[in-house]
Amino acid sequence: MHTLEETLCLPPALFAAGVSDEPHQQVLFIIQTPGGGPAAVRVPDPGPARQGLVREWAGYMPRVPGIDGAAILGDGSLAPVLDLPELVSTMNGQPADLRLPAQAAEPLPLCLVVDDSISVRKATVQFLADLGFATDTAGDGAEALRRVARRRPDLVLVDLEMPVMDGLEMTRALRQLPDCADIPVIMIKSRSSARYRPMAMAAGANHFLAKPFSEDELGALVAGLLG
Repeated sequence: MHTLEETLCLPPALFAAGVSDEPHQQVLFIIQTPGGGPAAVRVPDPGPARQGLVREWAGYMPRVPGIDGAAILGDGSLAPVLDLPELVSTMNGQPADLRLPAQAAEPLPLCLVVDDSISVRKATVQFLADLGFATDTAGDGAEALRRVARRRPDLVLVDLEMPVMDGLEMTRALRQLPDCADIPVIMIKSRSSARYRPMAMAAGANHFLAKPFSEDELGALVAGLLG
């Protein structure tokens, strides 16, 4: 019989923090390993079933044996999706080392989301986080430039129409900053109009998107710009 902390290569003391050892709060899973033999894994009681959206890891992220993806729970938190048969089969009598390779510890690409709508910022940040990007936000162009001064982003998503400083003004100012001339900028407009695209490109934007657009369209564009 295996324990969950053994299969995850976690120290028992660390894993047991906040988890009761009482038998009635433990669950025994009987699984069929890829090799064909049965195995038992003892885990903390997972509680009642919950619904969640399961996403696979982004293609550029290294695969970790025994972890198939992540589930987005009802409260918005992330939970890894474990493949217990694969975890047990990789042990071979020793705990499987499931730590990410060293290169996975490198900082994630940073996307700066600039929009005066709080709901739009939150939705875009969640979408980019699901793709595996770090994010920063600003409510107008002037605030965005202050953010850039503190940390240079790898990509900027900016709304065209904003108070204080709109997307056109912000992009023109961004292109004048040292080491910011080549930051990819995607400018977004709430409605399509042929006259706005040349204005966005003349200001220094790399791409112009008019709403509505699909998440797949935006995701492919982000991935292409960040290589």
